[in-house]
Amino acid sequence: MKKLLLFFATMLISICSFSQTNTYSAASGAWTTAGNWSLAHVPLNTEDVAIPSTSTVSTGTGAVNFCKTLTVSGTLTFAGGSPRYISVGEMLLSILPQSSI
Repeated sequence: MKKLLLFFATMLISICSFSQTNTYSAASGAWTTAGNWSLAHVPLNTEDVAIPSTSTVSTGTGAVNFCKTLTVSGTLTFAGGSPRYISVGEMLLSILPQSSI
């Protein structure tokens, strides 16, 4: 019985620590367009996000964009007249308008 409980506890920990990568798959477009992402949805706060060198992504207006980790090899732009926000793990980034990463 103890071995069975240990097995299930190990499986639960493995499942909880697993994170998928949601990669931006379009050449350019909005963060908020679900079809532009490899997992066919806008990134969740539990997912790693990758923006490849071949992509330029614009943040949505008035929304907080979420992800667990953020890797930008391409361009991430923050247009508009007010700050944009990205929640990366436990950190909330406030980006000035008309900026790029």
